[in-house]
Amino acid sequence: MESTVQYKCPNCGGELRFDPNTQGFACDWCNSLFAYGEIVEDVSEEFSADDVQQEYGGKHDYSDETDVYVCSSCGAEIICDRNTAATFCCYCHNPVSLSGRLSGEFRPETVIPFKIDREKALKIFTERFKKKWFVPRDFLSQSQLETMMGLYVPYWMADCGVQASISGVGKIQMPVVRHGGSAILVKVFSVSREGTMRFDKVPADASRRIDDELIDAIEPFSYSELTDFSMSYLSGFYADKYDVNTDELLPRIKNRLIPASEQMLRKDITGYTTVDIKQRSVRILDINWHYALLPVWFMNYNHRGKTYSYAINGQTGKISGKYPISPLKTAIGALIAAVIAFLAVYIVGVSRL
Repeated sequence: MESTVQYKCPNCGGELRFDPNTQGFACDWCNSLFAYGEIVEDVSEEFSADDVQQEYGGKHDYSDETDVYVCSSCGAEIICDRNTAATFCCYCHNPVSLSGRLSGEFRPETVIPFKIDREKALKIFTERFKKKWFVPRDFLSQSQLETMMGLYVPYWMADCGVQASISGVGKIQMPVVRHGGSAILVKVFSVSREGTMRFDKVPADASRRIDDELIDAIEPFSYSELTDFSMSYLSGFYADKYDVNTDELLPRIKNRLIPASEQMLRKDITGYTTVDIKQRSVRILDINWHYALLPVWFMNYNHRGKTYSYAINGQTGKISGKYPISPLKTAIGALIAAVIAFLAVYIVGVSRL
């Protein structure tokens, strides 16, 4: 069975794409909209239940129905369904070329579908930077904005049981009256807490090409919208292939568990004016890993030999990324400031004559 059946419009036969606004599927040829269940039901009338299961939730569709585009410049491997035509790399902005099919081992367990469409993502981006006077002239140009792409970012999520402990100093400050005057009495105590706890779905992105600081800044995602992976959610979008394994991510997961466990243990420390934690430790007792794709609108801007990256949470709209500064506009701004300062001094001097 051809994979294109999965994405065909029942009304006109055009290709369907996943629509973040309706959480259904849209046909750009006849403007029809369909719910997920409608498409499955339509396919099931023509094919067997086993075929439909393979198309929408089976373990073989991810390797059978995905293509991989490889960037010759940075080596990024971008995943898309076989109906999607890739033209450029979302990381370095260079052209990409078709490489071949993807191994089934990279099939995710779950996905959060896009909720923010391209139009809204562009509005978020322009609203954020349109008042930044020192950005280069072409920063918000139409040709630059057209490079924004919807990318499903690979994440490993860890379910962890941990043994955590904290220790430090607790202080109680008490006002006292002595010899007709007032003073502050400070009592110092040694405090410590430990316990076992469990954390579910601790996330860490699994792509070396994505800057961790950039991607962490658009968290959190709402896990209430995690759903079983289906190839149909990739229609009209791209997905990155994970290239960081769980062993490599373990230290990062542990670093995330330290402040989270400290926060929980601190809830049991009461009655002190101040508490200063000096030592923290976390020992992972057990861990289970889950592979998921999370939605991100991604764009790069190349300026004077440097690449500036921007990410927008495709579920919440939270944005991160530093904007470039135009040397020309900076020089013009400095010149204008100098002229204003000169005129101000001149006017003050003249007024004193």
